[in-house]
Amino acid sequence: MFHVSREQGMALLSAAVIVLLLLVAIGLSMLSSGIFEGSIAETQRAGQDALSAAQSGVKDALIKLARDKSFTSTSGYFLPAGCTLNGTTACAKVIVETSQSACSQAIGANQDCIVSRGTINNATRKLEVILSVDPDSGKITTVSTKEL
Repeated sequence: MFHVSREQGMALLSAAVIVLLLLVAIGLSMLSSGIFEGSIAETQRAGQDALSAAQSGVKDALIKLARDKSFTSTSGYFLPAGCTLNGTTACAKVIVETSQSACSQAIGANQDCIVSRGTINNATRKLEVILSVDPDSGKITTVSTKEL
């Protein structure tokens, strides 16, 4: 049959070990790549959920202002009620003010500032909306919307 010398056997064994090491390296890189991609996707999803929570807070504040033009909440309120920021469920802390203290932008007379911070896990998104409230008609107009 085949006759393999001792030197050829050692060379064949060395080649087999090198091929196996290459296959292990490729497998580990594929595994780490999959884990990394999953982590990125989870972070992106959490960011989107936090943004949705912040947007919900802004919409809730707009509804409260539509019902009561003088509504303010300088210490803020949570949406849903009783939630905690950076918890495992989406939560928003909403502040509605007629003064400059919560707002990063200058606000004028007959203007309100809504600051809504949405969180889930460690993802946070913050929105700031400046509104103009007509004192005669009560019409509410959005002046600016900005993500901080």
